Amino acid sequence: MTLKHFKDERDWFFQAQYGMFVHFGLYTIFEKQEQVLWRWGMEYSEYDKAIPQFNPRKYSPKEWLDLAESCGFRYIVLTAKHHDGFCLWDTKYTDYNVMHTPYGKDIIKMLADECHRRGFPLVLYYSVVDWRRPDYPNLGRSHEIKTDPRFHNEKSYLAYVENQVRELCTNYGRIDGFWWDMNVAFPKKIRRINNLIRRLQPSAVINNRGFDEGDFSTPERTFSKNERVFFTSPTEACEAIGKGSWAYRKEEDYISLFALESHIASYMALGSNFLLGLAPRKDGRLSPQSQEYMRWLGQWRGKIIKALKATPVIVKDIPYVTTGDENTVYLFLLEPLRHSTLELPLMDLKAARLLNDGRRLPLTRQPLVYVKGRCDTPVSRIREIPINEYSNEVMVLELKGNFKIEKRLARLSKCSSWFYTQAMKTKE
Repeated sequence: MTLKHFKDERDWFFQAQYGMFVHFGLYTIFEKQEQVLWRWGMEYSEYDKAIPQFNPRKYSPKEWLDLAESCGFRYIVLTAKHHDGFCLWDTKYTDYNVMHTPYGKDIIKMLADECHRRGFPLVLYYSVVDWRRPDYPNLGRSHEIKTDPRFHNEKSYLAYVENQVRELCTNYGRIDGFWWDMNVAFPKKIRRINNLIRRLQPSAVINNRGFDEGDFSTPERTFSKNERVFFTSPTEACEAIGKGSWAYRKEEDYISLFALESHIASYMALGSNFLLGLAPRKDGRLSPQSQEYMRWLGQWRGKIIKALKATPVIVKDIPYVTTGDENTVYLFLLEPLRHSTLELPLMDLKAARLLNDGRRLPLTRQPLVYVKGRCDTPVSRIREIPINEYSNEVMVLELKGNFKIEKRLARLSKCSSWFYTQAMKTKE
């Protein structure tokens, strides 16, 4: 499937489809959550004790990207600045950055250099909310910590953001995207900031959580099984492997592999990119749990990749999420089957195969007779589905036959503001 909406250098986004989302910063030292200041009620006097401890000596962009590429990821998003205001690059506009820690190296530059070496797209996350700067108008809205309004200065803060955006878009070679987060303070469109990104980095896709509607929308931790509704504008869904945090959390509650596979399959089969949240520990290496999930999901995606890349379709009489065309349909089993036979309304099925391992599945068309003279409604039956062998894996069936396509994802329209959408939901 190739959906070219932008028709310029940003179209890498539609080809890549599967990205890794890495949260890394001072908060990693605490092993609790990326928002310990807000969620745990911590003061900066305590939080900043992490600065002399921040020394991720095992941070290796090569190791990160070697693993990412081997597991099927095609781009990376890294938190350049999260809500705490700490910057992972050598910025001239605040001393609150990685160069003033024992590590003393520009983490963004190291990753950017490795991405450029192998042609791996790099997207930078930047939080509009900033808890540390007194000029940011922290009023206690969502993801804000109240600060003294006497020091609030929107003009000053926006100039700071603009200067840092210029740094990131000028000093690190090609940047393929800018991932804004939590613009709750500036609801009016301030187009000059995104326009600056576009002027300096024409290949960069920009999400819709910043200062205008952006290029793509960003559903987060939302999921509905078998909701056969296409994403008709550029979309990138995101989910972390843990329930409680995007950063490394020592006492994390990990999401099941099957649940994550369902999320990935559902979104991608309906036309969305998928961004998976993974986390390094304080030494800079990706956590063992992150590596385990990356490898498992990579093996699973590798087996069903042709289904994920096929065109999203709605097929007459098949009430499942599907991709494909009139002759070949890929059917995603996003929930575990209770029985080893899948029954569908009677149709012209010629062959069935389990994409996960390539085995052919027997087909029958006759109805089952239970009482003499009576029978069930005629159905097509796909039999001997190995439900117990794949209890921890979303299965995908490749069906051959003659199918009536009722709807297919043909083209994309422009996305709308994430914050506007959230506001409308609140009003409803």
